[in-house]
Amino acid sequence: LGDVDAAEIPALLTPTELLARKFDLVLERWGQWAHNGIGWVAPSETPGALAGLVGELETWLGKRGYVLEQRAYRPHVTLVRKARAAALADLPAAIVWPVREFVLLQSRQDFAGSKYEILGRWPLG
Repeated sequence: LGDVDAAEIPALLTPTELLARKFDLVLERWGQWAHNGIGWVAPSETPGALAGLVGELETWLGKRGYVLEQRAYRPHVTLVRKARAAALADLPAAIVWPVREFVLLQSRQDFAGSKYEILGRWPLG
């Protein structure tokens, strides 16, 4: 969401209209984005349940006046920042991540890097 005023956070903790289902996220690829040094793992395909969750959240947030990115959603898990690496071999084995909930995180920057705090947690059906 980017920068959010602290007064808006309580309203973000009430997404009661969501019907998203549990799913497994199969992370099969890894790589690095040279422009920002992010090392990542990602699925080859976005699971339907994840696409559904993203769609529900976008709709819920849009109804509350949030303007979201217009680029296509590409799930990934950031492994490292400021990475510098040569070409990577194939990922040795797929990582199966059972996704049973989602969280709202607040990130804060300090001299040591990013710090993350869970503000809310919601189980998936």
